[in-house]
Order: sequence, then C-alpha cells, then structure tokens
Amino acid sequence: MVMLTSDYERLPKAPIVEAVIDIRVSHDRQDAISRLQVIASDLAPQFDDPTPIRVFEGRIHFGDEEEVQVEPGRSDTIGYMLRNEEAGRVAQLKLNNLVASKLKPYQSWDDLETSARELWASYRDGLEPKSVTRIGTRYINRLKLPSRFDTGEYFSFPIDLGPSIPETLTAFHQQYVLALDGGASANIRFATESSPEPESFSSVILDIDCYKSAEFDPSGEEFWRALGELRDVKNRIFFSYLTDRLIEEYR
Repeated sequence: MVMLTSDYERLPKAPIVEAVIDIRVSHDRQDAISRLQVIASDLAPQFDDPTPIRVFEGRIHFGDEEEVQVEPGRSDTIGYMLRNEEAGRVAQLKLNNLVASKLKPYQSWDDLETSARELWASYRDGLEPKSVTRIGTRYINRLKLPSRFDTGEYFSFPIDLGPSIPETLTAFHQQYVLALDGGASANIRFATESSPEPESFSSVILDIDCYKSAEFDPSGEEFWRALGELRDVKNRIFFSYLTDRLIEEYR
C-alpha cells in the first residue's frame, strides 16, 4: 500500500458520527466465550456493565394451505458489548474480532488508536489469538446540507442525470468497492438518509470503510502501521469527495 505522508488538515468541526477500528483474529480456543467474559469484567471500570451479544437461530416450516410452523432454535453468546456513554466509547469483544468505536464528538486518530491499543492489549492477552487476519478502519460522516441543493456545489462528483431528466433530487444512494494498492479495499456508501426535519435540511451519509486481509503477528506493530495507512486512504477519499465550499463548513 502506498504510504500517504502528506497530512490533511484536521477539521475542528468534522462531521464524523462514528470512527471504528476493527481487528479480526484466528484462534483455537474452546473456552473463548468464558475468556471474553473475564476480559469484559476486567474492563468494566472503564465502561458500563457488559451486555452479551447474542445470535438467534430458528426454523420456519411452510406446509399446505398456508400452514406455518415455527421451530424455536438456540441462542448463542458470541461476545460482549461495552459502552461508556460519557466518553462516547463503544467496544465489542467478539469471538473473532475486536471492534473499538468512538462516537461524536470525534477528537483525533491518535485518540482512537490509543483507546483501541488499550482494548487490544486486554483482548490479545486474554484470548491469545494465533494471528490477526483482517484489519479495518471505518468512518461514518453525516453531512448536513440545505433541504434542496445542487450536488455539484458540495461534492466533487456531482450526480449528472442527463439533460432530459428533472434536476431536483430528493434522495440518492451510491455504493462503490475500490481495489487499493497492497491488497487493501474500500467500501464507500454515499447516500441521503431520512431526516427528523426534512424541510429544514438534508442529511447525507459518506461512509468510508477501508480494510485489508492478511496475516499479522498479534504482538507486532505491523498491523498498526497498516491501519495508519488505511486511515490515510480514508482521508484521501473524504477530501476528494468534498468541494472547498463544504470543507469550509467544518473548519
């Protein structure tokens, strides 16, 4: 992956509503859930009480004459959710991954990385994974715009509907998957969302998810450096999407 060392400016009023670091692992622990429970308990002083993350399984049978039978399945715990509402921090300790999130207001990458490193130390030492298999960083931005606007005024990629189509958009949804250097990828979702005050403003989501699948040493620094590179790619995508007029709103 190409390392991007040209620093993008830090926006004091950045529109980030959630920033995420996701670290996925492989292990052969049969007692993984009990280990995760211990990790969650150890982290409890920094968070509210852990909440189990469960998956449910069941079956629905369709018979003759619209007869439907529901067969209850099982419920399995796959991890624990930790929240610190005051600090806007969320952690998910799951069987195969650790997710560290910072909610609005977002401070900086250093703040997010420091928090993720602290969580990772507890997760790694408690679960003892064999390897890190996938890393990712995801930023969800909510852009507040006038209720009616020309996409070309705010975005570098205006939506061109052609000369015979009415010009006013009430909603749009675009999604891209990019192949990046070094085996990394990026999912980009660019879409309007429902607003509680639809007549006063438009809310546009720019969701940038950069990730890379590879084998990393859980105790090493290599995957942290790779996460920093993914964050740089995220910045390049974000600033490429917005015009100077919109960037000015977040300075």
